[in-house]
Amino acid sequence: RDGGAVAEAGFEARGCEITVASADLMCEAVQGQPAHHIRNMAGRVAEMARTGQCEACEAALERLRPLSAVHAFPSRVKCVTLPWLALLAALDGDKEIARE
Repeated sequence: RDGGAVAEAGFEARGCEITVASADLMCEAVQGQPAHHIRNMAGRVAEMARTGQCEACEAALERLRPLSAVHAFPSRVKCVTLPWLALLAALDGDKEIARE
C-alpha cells in the first residue's frame, strides 16, 4: 500500500509442516510493516533458523521463536527460510527466489 507497507499477506503452499508454519507466522508478522523492515526481519529469521538464537528479534518475531529449533537439523533451515525468500522475491518483483 502507500508508503511501502504491506497491507495484507497470504500464501498458498504445499510443503512440509515447518514451511507452512513459517509462512503462516510470517504473514502475521509482516502485515503493516514497510518493506525495509521486512527485509531486516527476514535476515533475523534466517539467523534464528541457522543458530537457534536471535539477539535482535523484536516482539513481532517472538511467535516464530519455536521454529529456531531447526538449527539442530541443518536440512530443515530452508523449510523456515523459504517463505521469507519468496516474500523478498515478491517485494523485488522477481518471479523466482534466489538460491541460498
